[in-house]
Amino acid sequence: MENSSQQVQSKKKLKWIWWVVGIIILIVIIRISSNSEEEKSTSVQDNNPPIEQNQKNTENIIYELSGEAESISSNKIVVEGKTNLPNNSILDIVISRISIWEGENMERFFIVASDDAIVNNGNYRIELTIDDREFLEFEKVSDEIIKELNENVEVSVVFYPNKQPKNVVDMVGSNGQKLNSSPQKKVFGSATSNPANTLDIEFRTKLSFPFMNELPK
Repeated sequence: MENSSQQVQSKKKLKWIWWVVGIIILIVIIRISSNSEEEKSTSVQDNNPPIEQNQKNTENIIYELSGEAESISSNKIVVEGKTNLPNNSILDIVISRISIWEGENMERFFIVASDDAIVNNGNYRIELTIDDREFLEFEKVSDEIIKELNENVEVSVVFYPNKQPKNVVDMVGSNGQKLNSSPQKKVFGSATSNPANTLDIEFRTKLSFPFMNELPK
C-alpha cells in the first residue's frame, strides 16, 4: 500500500517536471522567434531607409555641372560633361550662333540646335545636328547686315527643376530648393510669384559657318 502511494507521488512529480520543461521550451521558442523578427525588421530598415532620411542626406550637397563640346563635322557637335545631379536628370542643351549686326556692339544669339541630355552615373553626352540654313534664311529675311560672325558657337547646358522626373524632384525640390548653395545657381522666373533655382553653364567652342559667302552684304 505504501509502495502504491509512493508510485502515485512519483508519477505526479514526474508529470510536474515535464510541465515545467514544456513551459521552459515554449518560452525559449517564443524568444527565438521574437529575436528573428527583430533582426528581419532591422535588416529591412537598413536596406530601405525612409524617404525623410534620404532627403536629409542630400541637404548639404552642392550640385554642380561641367561641360565641353567638340565639332565632329561641319554640321555636328558633341556636348558632354559631368555632374553630381541625380540619375535621370534632364539637361537642356542649346547651341547658338553668335553675331554682331551693323550699327550695334552687342552680341546676338540665334539657336541652331537644341535637345535634351539625360544624366547617367554622373555623366551626360549628346550629339546634335546644326541647322545653319535656318540662321542664313533669317539673316536674309531680316535685311540686317552682319558686321561680325563669331567663329565659335555658344553652348548652354541648363537644369530646370520643373521638367524633371519624380526621383529627381524628390532630391532637389520642385523649385530647385536644394540648388540654393550651388555657385552655378541662377533664378528662373524671378519676376513671378513662384521663382525656381536652375543650374546653368555656358561655354564656347569653334564651329565654322559654311555659308559665309551667302550672307547679306
